[in-house]
Amino acid sequence: MGILGLAEIRMSVPDIEHAARGWDLVYRRIAGRGHSWDLGDKMMLSLHAGPLQMVTSLMFRVHSFEKANDALKERGLLVEHTENEAQILPDAVEGLDFRLIR
Repeated sequence: MGILGLAEIRMSVPDIEHAARGWDLVYRRIAGRGHSWDLGDKMMLSLHAGPLQMVTSLMFRVHSFEKANDALKERGLLVEHTENEAQILPDAVEGLDFRLIR
């Protein structure tokens, strides 16, 4: 797939404002991105409200988005895609929202 590295971790949290205050103490919030923080090395954390504190999505940068998209298609693992993002079949990755991005 040509994965270069983790680009974004998306997490649900029951109390988003409480969690945001904690993350603000540790990392720099990304301006204009709501509840997102720059973790360094082109990686970010994004929070959204949810009933449990848990990772809901992992997004990975790839060397060649077109090649990765084609490889997912060939293997029957491509669920949906846009010009910049391809989702892997959740059943293939234990139900996680796993995406490859440009």
